[in-house]
Amino acid sequence: MNILSLNIQGLGHKTKKEWVKELNCKHRINFLALQETKMDCISHMDVKSLWGNSNFDFVASDSLGNSGGILCIWEASIFKKDGATISDNFIAIYGTWLPRNVKILLVAVYAPQQPGSKRALWDFLSNLVRRWNGEAIIMGDFNDVRTMDERLGSSFNVSSARCFDRFIVSSGLVDVKLEGYSFTWSHPSASKMSKLDRFLVTEGIISLYPSISALCLDRHLSDHRPILLREVSSDFGPTPFRFYQSWLRMEGFDSMVEHAWLSFSHSDSNAMVRFKKKLQDLKSIIRLWVKDKKFHLHNAKNSLQNDLISIDKDLERGNVSDDILLNRMDLNRRLQDIKLLEVKDLVQKSKIKWAIEGDENSKFFHGIINKKRSQLSIRGVFVEGTWCTDPSIVKEAFKNHFEVRFQQPCHDRLKLNAPFHNRLSSDQVDELDRAVSRDKIRRAVWNCGENKSPGPDGYTFENFF
Repeated sequence: MNILSLNIQGLGHKTKKEWVKELNCKHRINFLALQETKMDCISHMDVKSLWGNSNFDFVASDSLGNSGGILCIWEASIFKKDGATISDNFIAIYGTWLPRNVKILLVAVYAPQQPGSKRALWDFLSNLVRRWNGEAIIMGDFNDVRTMDERLGSSFNVSSARCFDRFIVSSGLVDVKLEGYSFTWSHPSASKMSKLDRFLVTEGIISLYPSISALCLDRHLSDHRPILLREVSSDFGPTPFRFYQSWLRMEGFDSMVEHAWLSFSHSDSNAMVRFKKKLQDLKSIIRLWVKDKKFHLHNAKNSLQNDLISIDKDLERGNVSDDILLNRMDLNRRLQDIKLLEVKDLVQKSKIKWAIEGDENSKFFHGIINKKRSQLSIRGVFVEGTWCTDPSIVKEAFKNHFEVRFQQPCHDRLKLNAPFHNRLSSDQVDELDRAVSRDKIRRAVWNCGENKSPGPDGYTFENFF
């Protein structure tokens, strides 16, 4: 999925058409949304010159005089249009995203400046999304910001921002985090900047495309930067080892770890090196053991479900006996034990507990997991002014950054020689210097929940109780 949105500020000039065509070819765009075309009539040949081939379809909203105008173009083999709603301030296209065979609503927005007109637009779009039985992506120039940090050098309208934010939340939309530049619009003098352009998607889009991200590209012939919604699959090497609490509930886990640990023999003279190698060997053995155990649990789960189906059929035929009912209760108990192990992994991954325990197949639950993964993942960094997504370059940039941050400080450090009027009292100083007692540490640790504070390796307080 590659979707580009750009406020072109007039599409009539040849150089702007060539710029759009270059962006389209470079990023292999599937869907293109252009705002403020300032063209009252867009022909098939105009669109073909922008797209570069004949495999396209398009919908356009004509400009009013020398202002407005929206154009949406898409790859006909990727998106199939079922219908469209055209307005001066938006184009809504209903259809099917063919690679995933999912119903999707694509909306290109060019919001008005007047607060009242914007509120009316937000209400209409919110109703449009709620009535649509599928996923939605809303993109374009919203002419509004959500927080004060999204404006620089201009006044911040609290009421307008609150109304815009309420529209996003009430519609169940997610504001896709923009990578690259912080602002999408800039005054020619660079004295004013704002984040006016963005992508808003339903949580189902994040579930379908967990690695989706938005990138703010370089500005060229417009005051607005193009924004690109795309899938980024970066391979940063092997995934780190992570311990799951469900393993402790698996039969034979403790004895397997003990037997494996005692079986290792390393001849290194350094005790820490021997300890490290034993941990590495243990990690490999645990991975293989858990993989084999889960395979057998999956087979056992299917067998239990088939047995329950068979018993239910017998019960419907009137074959009822105490032995059959007791057997059914035992099968249900064993099936629930297996499901609890699966649920425990999902709870640890999402770090939440939902209202109804055990509903691990809910769209909401998996949406939370994918949303966290999408928001927390790092897909690129600026290196000498260039946005880089290559994993080797990203890792090297992080290494260099923290190497500088954690290097030994210089000896000639700044010293403050000035009177401070607000000082700690002697009692406060003594309280800060006083040693922490074992009882305080014990109370602090014992008051923590079993599933709290999981680190990168997954170990929680339950492992240490």
